[in-house]
Amino acid sequence: MSIYYNKQTPGELWLRDLKNSVEPSYNVLSSIYFKYQDINSSFFNELTANKINRFDVFYDTIFIETLNGCIFEKFYINNDTIKPFNQINLFNIRKTTTVDYWFDEKKNKVFFTDLYYFLDPTIPLNSFSFIFLFKVFDCSTGLIKTLLIDNVIIKFLSSENWNSEVLTLENPKITYNPDTKTFNVSFIVRNETNTLGIISVNVFNTDEPYINQVDGFLPYAIIDAQNCEIISLKDLPTQLLNGIITNDYYYILTELSEFLGYDGF
Repeated sequence: MSIYYNKQTPGELWLRDLKNSVEPSYNVLSSIYFKYQDINSSFFNELTANKINRFDVFYDTIFIETLNGCIFEKFYINNDTIKPFNQINLFNIRKTTTVDYWFDEKKNKVFFTDLYYFLDPTIPLNSFSFIFLFKVFDCSTGLIKTLLIDNVIIKFLSSENWNSEVLTLENPKITYNPDTKTFNVSFIVRNETNTLGIISVNVFNTDEPYINQVDGFLPYAIIDAQNCEIISLKDLPTQLLNGIITNDYYYILTELSEFLGYDGF
């Protein structure tokens, strides 16, 4: 089987420590790992068992992902020990997809996105809906800011009941075009017969980013482009937000602070 199909299989992470010894990550990064012991026990157990899906480094910031979620964590060195820059909860729980990210070296920031797909009985039957999340981690301050939580509703020129259709969203890929100052997030959507479709979301990069274009190629449906909707959820009061997406659809939104992450700048 191709390694492509094993890319979400956990593996062991070993690192060279500051004394030039090769050690498992739970030894080298123990101060960072123990920060999450009381925040999310499942994530902490995966870290200490060295069950790591992805790992990356941006200067003095690390990215670690397990099956339950991921962190971007700024660190510093004290007495030959790697320590977290702050004690803020930066855990990003896994949703329908894993995150994808783009590192802006000039601004020293990591922009990242993930998706949540749910069956929404409040929208027309010939539609499907997903939550588009877009955040930024500032590698200078070690803080996360939520930029977008948008409910994207795609409607079809069809009488088919899409609330009974089980769609599969594959992990998104994010790119950036500096000439147009636009992020593109694209992902594959498959229907029950595994037919491939593609959704593409453009985010204009301003001080207040926003979705300025959504395109789709879905050979199993005809998109009703004029009646598609984008609804911003980020600034809604907690009570209203939980009324739109209840415990039945997405339990994380019952604890809004964990869903959004820490907004510190």
